[in-house]
Amino acid sequence: MIRHELRLCPEVKDVLELLSKQYTLGLYSQGFSFIQKLKLKITGINQFFSPTDTYISFNKRGLLALIPNPQSTVIVDNRADMLEPALALNIHTIWINRENKQKHPTLPTIFSFTELPLMLENLTR
Repeated sequence: MIRHELRLCPEVKDVLELLSKQYTLGLYSQGFSFIQKLKLKITGINQFFSPTDTYISFNKRGLLALIPNPQSTVIVDNRADMLEPALALNIHTIWINRENKQKHPTLPTIFSFTELPLMLENLTR
């Protein structure tokens, strides 16, 4: 048996609850769909995401073409290399860097999920 501990940063639920009142939240993720959705359920954050705006695949970059309205989409990811291809499709991106305080040279960068509401507000003005 393999055990994997799921850890949700303490601020995530509160921020998702706040954002879900203002925006339609979707999911852009890499991996097995069943496992990713199970993680959302176990951590109690599945309620914040729209099922019709959930994109999960092993080819995460390939999912970008499935996004129906790229100009009104913002993707937040902890991997800058996954965000760079989205720029070519006019998708807004935000890199969350929890490793250090280094900003990305071309991508809007946040260091904590608590910074996300303000960053989204600035991007969508």
